[in-house]
Amino acid sequence: MLEAECDYLEFTVPAERRADLVDVLPGGVEPLPGGWRRHSHSGLLAGGKGRIGWSPERPEMGVHVSLGSQALDVLGVLDDAWADRPGVVGLIQDELEGRVTRFDAAFDDFGGVLKLDVIEAALCAEHYTSRWKSGRVVKGFGRSAGGRTFYLGSPLSDSMLLVYDKKQERAAAGVPFEGKHWVRVELRLRRERANVAATLFKGVREDAGRVMRHFAGVLRGYIEFKEPNEGDSNKRRWKPAAWWLEFVGDVEKASLAVRERELATVKDIKKWFSLQVSPSMALLEESMGQVEAWAWLLGAAELGRYRWTARHRAILAASTAPG
Repeated sequence: MLEAECDYLEFTVPAERRADLVDVLPGGVEPLPGGWRRHSHSGLLAGGKGRIGWSPERPEMGVHVSLGSQALDVLGVLDDAWADRPGVVGLIQDELEGRVTRFDAAFDDFGGVLKLDVIEAALCAEHYTSRWKSGRVVKGFGRSAGGRTFYLGSPLSDSMLLVYDKKQERAAAGVPFEGKHWVRVELRLRRERANVAATLFKGVREDAGRVMRHFAGVLRGYIEFKEPNEGDSNKRRWKPAAWWLEFVGDVEKASLAVRERELATVKDIKKWFSLQVSPSMALLEESMGQVEAWAWLLGAAELGRYRWTARHRAILAASTAPG
């Protein structure tokens, strides 16, 4: 059965949970003098392999953490609980009320089923079906000579696929690997798709077989290598390539069900107003005087009614009473 491993994890937790997060991070946080990713404050985690950012003056941004594979490995060595990556996802989502914003699902071939020459030929000949319409290949040089990485999709999109020789990558980094073959297929997911994938992944603790079959099906849903049928121009009717089926296994194609964001409520609007607008409103009151400032606000609100969209009306209809 093809198994997926979490190889990269980014997440955001509410600002009020920062102390709780720091308490459970093995090794703590090493503060840095500057900010990171629009956050005013930042620090290092996992012996410098991970990063954390927060903004006390902008609590709505939350606390953001980025953990690559090396950072996850270091945390797992420091604390056995962090070696249980499904458990870590459960901690983030269920206990710290966080959302996963990047999740890399890694699928490994150690048996020689995936051959980079075969994959490159299939990609160049377009003997595959996929939601990604284009890609590129990057070839290494120097210590990375002989290495190749195939990219499908954009780094800015919600999903991207990489295929590369993991054994060669480790050798270039001076990290020994005793096996003869290691090709990795890596599905990088961002934003809501990452959070959905993480939710699926933490279910490994209850039903590993179901979860791994679903992940394999998701991979098939994103890309399917095909055996060309010269008499049929519709690639979707071509049979899957035998080597691809050997890798992914006998699973049905699947997807990550991304639901629309929950409709905001009046309570959410009040919280946003308090965090974002109230400082400016206080400034207006200070400069214009209370009576004139509030008269201006009421006039602006009246004009704002004419700019309502269907979303605003839906929020009002869904909020039976102010929150």
